Amino acid sequence: MTDLRTIQGMNGSGYLSLPINWLRRNGYAEEGGDEVTFNGTLAVDTLGDGAILIRPTDDRGDLSQLEDCEPVERLAAQRAMNLMDNSGVSALSD
Repeated sequence: MTDLRTIQGMNGSGYLSLPINWLRRNGYAEEGGDEVTFNGTLAVDTLGDGAILIRPTDDRGDLSQLEDCEPVERLAAQRAMNLMDNSGVSALSD
């Protein structure tokens, strides 16, 4: 589900608010409450024109590799299949 948000400018930075329901769904706020329980750092990666990925760090402050992110893997596989389809190469060819 896509939730459209507006980036607000403040003190030379852009701020983006995340809906409390999204925070609850992802474990960053308690169910039924409005208090944010996440106390970490978020990384923002540019995936291309108009596409960004927001990822939390783990308890040590480390990020998983983008290649290990399920949606990125799925998109890469879809892109590879599209390229093979357009080139006439079969994924099952020897």
